[in-house]
Amino acid sequence: MTEKPADDPVREPSSPACSMRQADDTYMGYAGRDELVAFLNGRLEAERAGARVTLETARAVRKLREALPRVRDGGLHADLAEMLRSHESNIARASEIVGRVS
Repeated sequence: MTEKPADDPVREPSSPACSMRQADDTYMGYAGRDELVAFLNGRLEAERAGARVTLETARAVRKLREALPRVRDGGLHADLAEMLRSHESNIARASEIVGRVS
């Protein structure tokens, strides 16, 4: 390895250090605030309507699966993942019961 001459100017990097953590969520591919609020309001309305293991629950599972990879907030992601697990568990139990009755 060769040493730089003493008179060689120090070169500045061509781009700043990575600022990914400071980037807007939507720029990084995550759901934006408005999208998350609309999604969560939809889930809340379904819960308030008393959605049981029906087509609505199947839709909720699909929507949760689609939304989870785009939720950046760790706490919200964990809560939604638990909600998804709960819905999937309820569907499995209901399917088992329906299978026994049929």
